[in-house]
Amino acid sequence: MSKIKVLAVFDRIQHPIGGAERSSLMLVKSLILGERRKEYEIILLCRLCDNLLIKKLGLRAKIINIPYLNRYPSLNVVIKVRRILRNVDVIYIPRMAFWITSLAKKLKKRTIIRLHDHFGICPFPHKVKIKKDQIIPCFTEPSFKKCLHCLLTYKKALLEMTKDTICFSQKLRICISCLMDALFSTKYAKWVANADVITVASEAHKQYTQRILGKLCSNIHKKIIVIPNPRPEDITLIDESPIENAFTYVGGLNYVKGITFILRLINDFLGNDISPKIFVNTSIDRLLRLLIKKYKVGYIKRSRLLGTVIGEEKLSRSSVLRYMSRSKALLFPFLGFPNFISHTIMESVLLGRPFIAPNIGGIREYWSDYSKKELVLYEPFSYKDFKEKVIQLALMSRDEIYDIGLSLREYMLKKHRNEEIYEEFSRLFK
Repeated sequence: MSKIKVLAVFDRIQHPIGGAERSSLMLVKSLILGERRKEYEIILLCRLCDNLLIKKLGLRAKIINIPYLNRYPSLNVVIKVRRILRNVDVIYIPRMAFWITSLAKKLKKRTIIRLHDHFGICPFPHKVKIKKDQIIPCFTEPSFKKCLHCLLTYKKALLEMTKDTICFSQKLRICISCLMDALFSTKYAKWVANADVITVASEAHKQYTQRILGKLCSNIHKKIIVIPNPRPEDITLIDESPIENAFTYVGGLNYVKGITFILRLINDFLGNDISPKIFVNTSIDRLLRLLIKKYKVGYIKRSRLLGTVIGEEKLSRSSVLRYMSRSKALLFPFLGFPNFISHTIMESVLLGRPFIAPNIGGIREYWSDYSKKELVLYEPFSYKDFKEKVIQLALMSRDEIYDIGLSLREYMLKKHRNEEIYEEFSRLFK
C-alpha cells in the first residue's frame, strides 16, 4: 500500500519558532509517529526553512524551499507550486499561502487549512483596528470597499503602530501590506473558504469563522473542525527553588501582544516598593526610548530601569523557558481576541508557573473549569485588573506560586491529551 503524500506549506521555519508554527509542526509530525509512519510521507514546502532545525525537531520530511512563497505569489511561484501539487495527495496549509487552495481545487486535491487567528478572514485586526487599547474584531463581509474604509477609519492606529518603528522601509512595508490586504480581502477569504477542511483551535474561533465566511460560503459550518493546539511534550516540571520576584513577557514590541500594558507596568513599578524584575524579549535601549517617549521617564527612573528590567532580543526557546522558570508568572496581556490557548502559556504551565492573561476567547474557553481562574485571568483590556493580578502574585511566596502552578499543570494534563488530538488530526487526511 502506497503512502499518502502530504504537502505541508509553511512560511518560514527558523529560530526562534513562534508558537503557531511550533503547534503546526507538532501536528504534522504526529502523522509519522508510531504506526502512522507507515501511512504518510511528509513534504515541507517553505519560503525559508532551516534543515538542521527540522532534524532537531525530529520531523522526517523532504524539504522544498521556494523564495517569495507568501500571501500574494508571483506567476513564477504559482507555476512551481502547481508542479509540486500534481505529485501529492493532500495539502495542509497552516498559515499565509491560502491561495494554494485555488490550485488544489482545479487539480482535485484535498486541502486542509488551519486558522491560528483572524488573519485571512479580516485582514486588519492585528494591524490597524485598534481603539482604546483593544483590537476591534470585524464582522462584515470582506470586500475592498469595506476593508479600505476600515483602513481609513483606523489610520491613526496604523500611524501609532509605525511611529515606534525606526526603519522607514519597515513602515512602508506595513502600509503597503495593509493596502494589499484591503485589495485582496474578498479573494483571500474565498481562498480560505475553498478548503475542504478548515481547522481552528477553539469553539470561539469556530463561531467567528462561521460568522464571517458564512457570508461567502453557505456550507462553511460543515467544513470547520475544532482541533486544539497540542501541548508541548518536551517540558518537565521545575520545582520552586529558582523562583524570584520576577515576571516574564515574550511578546516583543508587538502592540497586539500587549507591549503598552508592559510599558505602563514598568513605569508604575519603577521605584515602587514591590518592584519585581521583568524579563522581556527586546533590548533595554528600545524599551527605554519608548518609555521616554510615552511617559517622559526621568533620569532617576531610567537608572532604576537597569535593575528592574532584563531585556534580551531574539531569545532562544531554552532562554525563554529559563526565564519562565525563574518567574512568578508569565505575562500575556493580549489586546486582541485570542482564539487559542497560547503555546507560550502552555509552556509556562508545564514548567509549573502561573500566567496572567485576558479572560476572553479561546483562553476563557480553555480555563473555564479551572477552580482558581480568578488568580490568572483578568478582565479583557483592563490595565487596572491586569496590574492588580500582577501585584497579587508578586506578593505571594514561592510555595504559594508553586502550588498555583501545580494546580494549573494538573488541570492541563487532564484536559489536554495529545494522542487524542493527533488521532483526530490524522483522520482528516484519509
